[in-house]
Amino acid sequence: MTFTIRPYQEAIVSATEAAWNGAERATGSGVVNGCLWDVATGGGKTVMSATLIARTLRAVADNARQGRALWLVNRDELAQQAVRTFREIMPELSIGIVKAGEDDYHRQLVVGSVQTLQNEKRRRPIRDVVVIGSDEAHHAAPGTKWAEILDHFGGTTPLQQRGVRSFGVTATPERQDNKHLGKLWNEVVARWTILDGIRGGYLTDIRGRRVHVRGLDISSLRRTAGDLQAGQLGEMLHDARALDQAFEAWGKFGERRSTVAFWPTVATAHEFAGIAHAAGIDCDVVDGTTPLHVRAQYYERSRRLAEQGIPHILSNCMVLTEGFDAPWLSCVLWGRLTESRALFQQGVGRGVRTWTNPITHAVKADCLLLDLVGSAGKHKLVGLKDLTLGAFDDGDELADDELLSEAVERAEQAAPRDEEPAIAGHVVAREFDPFAGVTSAWLSTYGGVPFILCRDLRPETKRAAHARARGTGGNPWALVNKPPEYAIYVVPSQHGVGLHDVRSVRVDARGWPSTVVAGVSYEWARTVAEQRAQEVDPELANAAAPWRDTKKPTDTQYKSLQRLGIPPPQGATRGQMSDLIACARATRAIHYGAA
Repeated sequence: MTFTIRPYQEAIVSATEAAWNGAERATGSGVVNGCLWDVATGGGKTVMSATLIARTLRAVADNARQGRALWLVNRDELAQQAVRTFREIMPELSIGIVKAGEDDYHRQLVVGSVQTLQNEKRRRPIRDVVVIGSDEAHHAAPGTKWAEILDHFGGTTPLQQRGVRSFGVTATPERQDNKHLGKLWNEVVARWTILDGIRGGYLTDIRGRRVHVRGLDISSLRRTAGDLQAGQLGEMLHDARALDQAFEAWGKFGERRSTVAFWPTVATAHEFAGIAHAAGIDCDVVDGTTPLHVRAQYYERSRRLAEQGIPHILSNCMVLTEGFDAPWLSCVLWGRLTESRALFQQGVGRGVRTWTNPITHAVKADCLLLDLVGSAGKHKLVGLKDLTLGAFDDGDELADDELLSEAVERAEQAAPRDEEPAIAGHVVAREFDPFAGVTSAWLSTYGGVPFILCRDLRPETKRAAHARARGTGGNPWALVNKPPEYAIYVVPSQHGVGLHDVRSVRVDARGWPSTVVAGVSYEWARTVAEQRAQEVDPELANAAAPWRDTKKPTDTQYKSLQRLGIPPPQGATRGQMSDLIACARATRAIHYGAA
């Protein structure tokens, strides 16, 4: 089988090589290791990875050096799948596996699972590694076993210090636990979204339809690990007879389509299958206990029935979000209501691959998304519009049965809204809509630029402050107790439409802003900014910090507002006063370069 690399894929591979070599590129400068690809499902990450690995190994061989590549996967069952794909793309390379009872560590390309390689004895025989690729790289965060493995092989060491070239691929560069990926992945060299794929003809369009479940109220639902608690959600779906209503909607809008259904618990996955069976619809359940060979049988049955035009449903408890490619699927039934854009995108991505029926030669026209919704209350549920990276205003929704590409085009045509922002004095962190639901204290300048304020305690030690005070005749304790304040903010990037930069600037002195990261997605920029602020000053950057609502304003805050010409609100808390001062000072620093 011959694989032809697409133009955007060649650009991504070349950008990674440029980062390793310190060449000019759109997303950064200098020599950078730990390159991350933010590529949607169906973007061809394996083809790109194989191309980059083959080129790197050839370059090493041309220099008369010995070297091998290491490909890391999250679970043992994904290792064999990776080997099959790489052998199709790179038949000239010897490829082996290190997992469970297999130890093919002498091959040119070694595919290893993190489950196995977290054991130092299993990774020690793998030598002469010159390039490391990480699949589903959002699992690799500081403090994880994945990070430990990368560190062992030199993937976290700068290339200038004889580090090993490292890159990671993911469709969702976000984690539900809010751990920052930037400590392992130093530059996002590529961003290719579902919308990019649809517009380029590489992915099928998505037709969305919300299924309003009668009697479903999740306003009291608890949150665990950054998302809605799965067990309680499953009980609420059962009590509201949501699964019966979901199947009714599938029968009305999605019948004759091969479908994958996502549910929060094993019990709901089986309950839905029982409803489908009672109606005479073939439905198989996949959960964490389903053996791999049985899963393969279910997938094969789903494909075979799709070719014959017979409806089939794969009902699962969130195990088919990764490492599962079934291009014949043309319907996603989303019953795992979530606040996680990453999780939602992983699920929807299972249905967007293009497919042509080998029997009828019919081309898959679109992917139908049936999205269960109920009364959410305080919860901000993720939906189809959240895959567009800010194309829609908060509150806008896609019309039922509207194609995603059409909805985005409609939003873009109505986009130019160059209204002058109102300059007002009262701004509270949680009133800034684009970041509603997050725990970081996001504010907005008078010009509409989102930022987080923090005090950088690191640049100057107490000893250095005392020395500087002695040299200037100042009070050393005043210097120590008044560290510089910084605004870390997000602005549109010049590197491309839809891309953003993260910058920081002192709000108490004149000076040029410094760039933290450039040319990345909106979500990635927000994550980097939040993590940087939390690292520098977790107390000030936390929107839920107790001092914001419980402590009275200080005399210093009243004096600062007076100097800024802002009348203090009646009954304001210390947090609200802090926000008022921060917004005024950040506006001057960001928009006018003066404190």
